[in-house]
Amino acid sequence: VTDILTSDQDMGDFFSYNFVNISGNDNNQFFLTGNELRTSTIFDFESKNYYLIYLQSTDSRGTSITRQFIINVTDSNDKPTAIQLSNNSIAENLPSGTFIGLLTSTDPDQSSNFNYQLAGGPGANDNSSFRIANDSLLSNVVFNFESKKTFSIRLRTVDNTNEFFDQQFTLEVSDANDAPNSIGISSTSLAENSAVNTMVGILNTVDIDADDTHTYQLVSGTGSTDNALFNIENDKITSNFVADFELKSSYSIRVQSKDKSGDSIERSITINIADKSEKPSILNQSFNISENSLINDVVGTISASSPDAGANLIFTWAANTTSTFSLNETTGQITVANNLDYEKRRLYVLTIVVKDDQTVPQYDTATITINVIDEIESKQTLPANNYMSPNGDGLNDLFVIENVQLYADYSLTIYNEANIEVFKVLSNYNNDWDGTFNNKQLPTGVYFYVFRNPKNGAEFKGSLNILKQ
Repeated sequence: VTDILTSDQDMGDFFSYNFVNISGNDNNQFFLTGNELRTSTIFDFESKNYYLIYLQSTDSRGTSITRQFIINVTDSNDKPTAIQLSNNSIAENLPSGTFIGLLTSTDPDQSSNFNYQLAGGPGANDNSSFRIANDSLLSNVVFNFESKKTFSIRLRTVDNTNEFFDQQFTLEVSDANDAPNSIGISSTSLAENSAVNTMVGILNTVDIDADDTHTYQLVSGTGSTDNALFNIENDKITSNFVADFELKSSYSIRVQSKDKSGDSIERSITINIADKSEKPSILNQSFNISENSLINDVVGTISASSPDAGANLIFTWAANTTSTFSLNETTGQITVANNLDYEKRRLYVLTIVVKDDQTVPQYDTATITINVIDEIESKQTLPANNYMSPNGDGLNDLFVIENVQLYADYSLTIYNEANIEVFKVLSNYNNDWDGTFNNKQLPTGVYFYVFRNPKNGAEFKGSLNILKQ
């Protein structure tokens, strides 16, 4: 520390020095080299700012003197020695700028007003995820526990004399509940005509929290138009109706997934109806055609339909195919293929098959009745009975002309064997003559009729046997 000097009247004398052990001394903090006093430790003003030593000076004759010395420690600036962070954890999902902890410093000379910085160097890997405001450590990002749980930063404290100290810290991210990310479904298709309660698909939820559980429900909002037509049972969506593709091909519902902490997410889901081949429909039908119709004349067109939009129908006769009529397989139109004769056949009952053009055709059948309509044929015998037994038993009591309505313009005259007129009507005979004349029953015999159209001269003649009983 310094040289030791001794005052003595004997100039040029030689002196030696040593410590004197007196109570309360700090001699052990120093040592002597010749006449030099040196320190044997590093002094800290803040710990102790002065020391007491006792020195003895002895001359060449052995005469000595002892004296107390006060060694004062001069204060000098000390740099900071430590940084404290009041908290080293933050919950995930909190917004950027969230307060994490308060910074303080240890410094022998200074107790406050430190400047804090994020410093480069060992342990500074994640500095960019944090920021400092005055003496507060704040987040600079939104942390995700599932992505990263620990972060390493390096902090610096700077005192008033620009002395600094760096320290590395490890910060922990604590787990918090994460809201569900998205809702998925195994299938969004429902086959048309499926029974009520048919399962559409199984719901699932994407959630960062691996051990979370979820409940589902239909909720109102965008896309919830058709919620009433579906149910959710646990994680399954089921139908609440029988779908008809041709009526409506898609439906919209809105589903909510809620985790065990109450956080939720919603999604609109479109459920598509899968078209299914359905059999066509045809009803029994009947047509009328005149016996005088020509070949290729149209009898009628069969009416049939298919629930499948755009389906093409094909018409065919069943096993009892007729050669009397032709059938257009594409349009279902029936035409005359052979001459018709009411007197030979008046009724055709046919079975028709209609099928669609699907990959697996669907069929339906119906009965087609074709009535042949009688026409007046002047070159043939009048279709009338030639025998009467008018006794009121309901059999052969009247003179009957078949399809008499065809002969509205005809007059009917009946004569007996003596050519005496016994009945006459000028037109519109109604099959009502009962074999009487002047309100009396005619006797058994042969009678003759003349059935004539005065407009065109067409005429029928024939005989009629009456048996009185």
